[in-house]
Amino acid sequence: MKAKPDNSIATELILLGILFLIGYYFSDSLQKHPLGYFWLALSITTLCYGFWKIERYEIKNAQLIKKNFFGLFTKTADLKKLKQKQIKKHKTGTSPFIFISLFKNTDKYRNFQKVKLTFYNGKKMTIYQNTIDTKDFYSLMKQLKTRKL
Repeated sequence: MKAKPDNSIATELILLGILFLIGYYFSDSLQKHPLGYFWLALSITTLCYGFWKIERYEIKNAQLIKKNFFGLFTKTADLKKLKQKQIKKHKTGTSPFIFISLFKNTDKYRNFQKVKLTFYNGKKMTIYQNTIDTKDFYSLMKQLKTRKL
């Protein structure tokens, strides 16, 4: 089972990072000021975090595979060794940084679930509802519920 990614949050962060870079590039005073280095670091960090939030999940042969940063970073965990599953609900309210919730008619970007998985071999994995297609998230949760803890 492959879960379709929802890249809305990642796209928002990438666009925000590009906006910061454009502001730095066109501001001569910011480039010459020591605060400009902080601004540049903030924009690059925002861009990298946006690319990091492009997450893909896959369950293959009782293995949960999580890929970040276009598949450059891969984390694999054996679902047979699942020790604990903890589900937390997050409510961010009306945060000004979640612009995507203004354009999409869904509440999943402000109120989402975060699932922390702990395995017997010490591995930990976190799954965020707002980075996966809603239907695939619930399908993934259904498959995780069938696993005996």
